[in-house]
Amino acid sequence: MGAFGEATRRPLEISLVLDSSGSLDRSFAGIDAIGFLRTAATQFVQYFDDQMDRMALTRFASGVV
Repeated sequence: MGAFGEATRRPLEISLVLDSSGSLDRSFAGIDAIGFLRTAATQFVQYFDDQMDRMALTRFASGVV
């Protein structure tokens, strides 16, 4: 006797929302918060399959883009 398994997943639709307000400014926070945000967002996007998944990007500060 034996067993066989195969993992599959459906395509994903993801919305990434990023804060780019003044609270991330180095002079406000004392650290390069926007640099951390840029690095983290880049790494996060790489977790997904650009042939199968869809992603929306929303950026906000005092308004939304």
